[in-house]
Amino acid sequence: MEAYNYWNSDDGFRAIQNPAQHGEGVDMVEYYKALVDELLPGASVFDFGCGKGRLSKAFDKSGYLGYDICAKALETAHKTNKGYNYITDLPLRIDRDIFFAATAFLHMKEEEIREVLCRVESKYIIISEVMGYDWRRDGMPPAYNRPPMAYDNLLYDYGYRPLDADQIPYEHYASWNRDNTNLVTLVYVRGWETC
Repeated sequence: MEAYNYWNSDDGFRAIQNPAQHGEGVDMVEYYKALVDELLPGASVFDFGCGKGRLSKAFDKSGYLGYDICAKALETAHKTNKGYNYITDLPLRIDRDIFFAATAFLHMKEEEIREVLCRVESKYIIISEVMGYDWRRDGMPPAYNRPPMAYDNLLYDYGYRPLDADQIPYEHYASWNRDNTNLVTLVYVRGWETC
């Protein structure tokens, strides 16, 4: 509840990147568009933690559904991305071709991520964020960053196996005194049933 209250506060709203922001230093819409087109052209996408919709246009609007707990952020997303669909209630079943989470899981505890993954029936899962335990911190918003291996182990429990990984420099963090300032994108494919 504390995280929900934060993301729906004025501070939380301001922390969500605006559609025109590209702190990564590259056009992430084009980056993710190319990635999805390589995986499955025209794929339907569930954008988990879509915020103000800054990445929505990377995906085909006819199969897109963006989710965020911040209703105010989704108001901006609706205004910026005509024809795209957004919701604030997490569906019981998420069956789009691709489940996409960019800088969303890093703000969630593992048990919260598991509650979401129980609903996912997508062929692919894409997770993209700065990774590594050294990025963890308390406060609001919390940061529970994990290394790629932690995601590999977590998604294995839900029948997914690693398919691809990529890293690009994250310009915003380039001057920070850290070893791993790259944005890491992990792609998983449903590989086996575990239940």
